[in-house]
Amino acid sequence: MAIFEKFDQFLDMRELDELKESREYEISRKLEDALNDTCFDRIKFAKTLQMWHPTLQQNFYGLIQAVICWMASDKNHFIDGRNRASHENAKEIAEIVSGQGVPFI
Repeated sequence: MAIFEKFDQFLDMRELDELKESREYEISRKLEDALNDTCFDRIKFAKTLQMWHPTLQQNFYGLIQAVICWMASDKNHFIDGRNRASHENAKEIAEIVSGQGVPFI
């Protein structure tokens, strides 16, 4: 469970501050804004992937794997009724994908 083990604890304040300075944080905030829009169409977004280069599709899939493993962790985020179903589903999927890396080609 290589990916899963990277998400076994909350980040401390120093790590959170460093994360907030990263480009990944900036990109995640833009995605957060898009997802917060009730008109965001997940299916349409998924269909746009066919226009991506195959290597970028592979990288995106690796991102999805990491997100699933993060969502599956009991130790790194608050879980309540709003995200319980995603957490439980992610735990099932993480059992399958967490040990499988995707090559960078």
